[in-house]
Amino acid sequence: MAEPTDDAAEVSPAWGSLPAEQFLIRNWDSTSSLAPDEQRRTLIRAFLAMENVPAEWCPKANNGNISRVPTESEVQSILAPWRPLSLRKAAAHIWQDRPEGLIILRTYYGNDDEAAAKFEEWLDREMGNCGFNDEEDNWWRILDDREHFNLPDDQWHRVLDVLPELVGYSGQPRLPNAEALAKTRSTADRFRSFHPDLIDENYYDSLSQENVLEDLVLYEAQQRWLAIANRDSFESEDENKVDSFRLLMLDGHGNIVKESDIWPEEIPMLVNSPDRGQFRDTRCGSNGQADTVSSMKELALRDLPAMLHRSLLFHSLLVAGTAASATKAAREVRRQDGPVDPGTAPDCTFFDTAYDESYDCQYFEESWGISHADFVQWNPSVKDDCSGIKVGNSYCIEVNHGEPRPTTTSASSTAQPTPTEKPKPSPTQDGLIDTCNKFYFAVKGDTCDKIVKAHGNVFTFADFLKWNPAVGDDCSGLWAETYYCVAVPGTPTAPPTTTPPSPTGDPKPSPTQDGLIDTCTKFYLAVAGDTCDKIVKAHGTFTFDDFIKWNPAVGVDCSGLWAKTYYCVGVPGTPTAPPTTTKPPPTTTTKPGGPSPTQDGIVANCQRYHKAVSGDTCQKIVDKYGAFNLAQFRSWNPAVGADCSGLWLGYYYCIGVPGTPTSPTAKPTATCNPTAPTPTQPVAICGCKKWHKVASGDNCDAIIKKYAITKANFDKWNPNVGNDCSSLWLGYHVCVGV
Repeated sequence: MAEPTDDAAEVSPAWGSLPAEQFLIRNWDSTSSLAPDEQRRTLIRAFLAMENVPAEWCPKANNGNISRVPTESEVQSILAPWRPLSLRKAAAHIWQDRPEGLIILRTYYGNDDEAAAKFEEWLDREMGNCGFNDEEDNWWRILDDREHFNLPDDQWHRVLDVLPELVGYSGQPRLPNAEALAKTRSTADRFRSFHPDLIDENYYDSLSQENVLEDLVLYEAQQRWLAIANRDSFESEDENKVDSFRLLMLDGHGNIVKESDIWPEEIPMLVNSPDRGQFRDTRCGSNGQADTVSSMKELALRDLPAMLHRSLLFHSLLVAGTAASATKAAREVRRQDGPVDPGTAPDCTFFDTAYDESYDCQYFEESWGISHADFVQWNPSVKDDCSGIKVGNSYCIEVNHGEPRPTTTSASSTAQPTPTEKPKPSPTQDGLIDTCNKFYFAVKGDTCDKIVKAHGNVFTFADFLKWNPAVGDDCSGLWAETYYCVAVPGTPTAPPTTTPPSPTGDPKPSPTQDGLIDTCTKFYLAVAGDTCDKIVKAHGTFTFDDFIKWNPAVGVDCSGLWAKTYYCVGVPGTPTAPPTTTKPPPTTTTKPGGPSPTQDGIVANCQRYHKAVSGDTCQKIVDKYGAFNLAQFRSWNPAVGADCSGLWLGYYYCIGVPGTPTSPTAKPTATCNPTAPTPTQPVAICGCKKWHKVASGDNCDAIIKKYAITKANFDKWNPNVGNDCSSLWLGYHVCVGV
């Protein structure tokens, strides 16, 4: 990261001018246990996930005024160390650039001199005729920086951690809403019906009307062309990859709308393709000037997106509409915009979305030229009578890239061979292991740990990360509605079996969740609307902690509670009825002055507060301060509920009453470590010989690297720190050698 600047006043544009900077200073948590770099990364990813950037964060839309001017301390500690001033200046320029403008990113720097020479040749010879050797613009249009962009091919998106402005555009929403997309589609359909002779196969090199007009809708979601010179560009053995760039069309969140490969000599044609709304078709001439060609045909097509219509490049970018698509250099895959039913064809390669009630079977089948039988087969939730279509959901309208699906030989007297592998479902993330033979479709609320437990612990957390590296060591890259590998050859198909103890009560009902206590004698069938707290209160014979202990799959935050599932509500010794006690009347006390806003019921004698920020949970707050437990936090802040579902962003919560320690409570050092320093992280391994005192700016990765140890050993020696390093405490000692 960059060093803080000595003179913030001289920086241009002024600090706080960029919306990403506004987001950082408004959401920064100076008490966070995360290292500053990690907190920046987390916040920037949250910024990219925002649906809309507030207009007042853009000085251009705020009469030139900066919404909130950062303090000198915020500049020096939060903004200046994030990225060098040269990159920040480029970010400001990119943020004001038209959204469809092309940016070139170099992510491979092997064989320094040779690679640099080849890259320069591409810029000068192949792209120079249209401005890509112009020093006046190259400082921001070409991202060529080994320190910040030397990235593996499948991690190009990390550039967004330091340049989120790549996929933003000043004053524009990140994505069009469903109404805007539906209106665009309607406009395209009307245009097609009024001017059937103006879009023909000859003009579009055998691409059908549907191909071109459908692309207009996809264009609505695009905010950036990004051409990447990666490792394949320089030294791939594939002749279709070497000397070519990876071309991405990105939406406002940094997701890929389309992708293909592009030769350097085709980039000028892309840069000079007609702008939307202009009545001309521009091409790069031999002298570097743009030629203008006008005709009635271009006039009629003025509302089509800025696309090339003749380059072979776009045969791979547009939807394949004819048999000629079989020879294309790459195939397009259009992912879903809305939820997809789990039963949808796993080899689906193109989706369309039901934006309103008019999107019925007839619409999908006629628009895409597919039969009713195919549409229902690919989308079984639709049902034969089409009663299952839901507005907002996405539906499959093409499988296997439009090619015939692999067929099996008809039955005969000889046994047929069994396929050696199943087709890979979609969508998946980059880097997924090739030998995967079982997949899981992640849903909202999933975590890596939940997925491991849900499959009976037949594989470990480390296995899951190895098979799905894009999720990251802290599992922050896990996406909902995406397939993940949960088995490779040799993975057990079921958890190890052990002889269970003889049941002491009635037979176990079904269904239940994994991990339910063996000695359960009483069960409860959960219904819609239940929470763990409701179940505990309804029975009154056990505590919240008892319920979690007997039913561990629900999780400490109760997020894993399922309706129509049986849960244990009694074991031997559990009372059969709640105790009858006379409760004293509640005492009322006047809430002392404290920060605002807070929720009802907060304890009256609170002395310390925490403001909830994005990503907080009750357990995270408990872990962060380490001076109280979850039960105490819930008792001080009863409005959050037993399952923490009432924790509200931006509200203050009590984290200390008289007698609460002001620093993490140190647990007694194990007797096998008589010489251990104090304080140490709780549960540090016995027999530790070497310690490290956590200093400001430390994180687990830095400590592991400093002492040349493995992450697995560090986690084993310091289990309280957590696999995601969220509980690394400043000033405490961690074990770094045994």
